[in-house]
Amino acid sequence: MLETFTIFFDPADYPRKWVVRRFVCDKSSPVPIPDVEPLIVCDLLEDARSVIPERADICFARHANDEPQIVETWM
Repeated sequence: MLETFTIFFDPADYPRKWVVRRFVCDKSSPVPIPDVEPLIVCDLLEDARSVIPERADICFARHANDEPQIVETWM
């Protein structure tokens, strides 16, 4: 199983908020599946980063093809 944690800013469901969502990918689903609820909804990027588990120690900056609300993804 592969877990990723994506930090969003200003998604449609939480305007002007920072949101962290966990995604899981495994053999049964090659497409990452998000948890139903976000890990956190907050006002500061630092607070969003604080809930990323230590095991997720690789950070990927937003790719040009990503949704504009995506800030970074941790794996």
